[in-house]
Amino acid sequence: MFLTSCIYDPGDSFLYIVNRTQADVYIIGRKTELLSKDNNFDGQAFLNSPLALDDTLEVAQSGPNGWKNIIKETQGGKIRLYVFSSDDLKVYKGNDTLIKKKKYKMVTLSREDLDSLNWVVTLR
Repeated sequence: MFLTSCIYDPGDSFLYIVNRTQADVYIIGRKTELLSKDNNFDGQAFLNSPLALDDTLEVAQSGPNGWKNIIKETQGGKIRLYVFSSDDLKVYKGNDTLIKKKKYKMVTLSREDLDSLNWVVTLR
């Protein structure tokens, strides 16, 4: 008798973010729309340093349905990506000022949006 064992591990799920803006950027992912100075950066910061112009960020969530499970937990079934220019961060010291002056771009995506983009979000 010959026994074999095979562990199936489909791996993590990935979201790819491509920076095609005019500058290096910082990205924060949130499950809700609310972004204020009272709860300013309680979302998931994807980077400790900026995403360089023309670079791609791979953001993994554990398990094959990692991102799909995250989206189920979000407000309205959509994730929000808040994009901050590294240039603005140099000019406006502090998170409160950036938020108050609305010096960010918000990208809102549903699962259907992400599926149609093959889970590659291009920032412009």
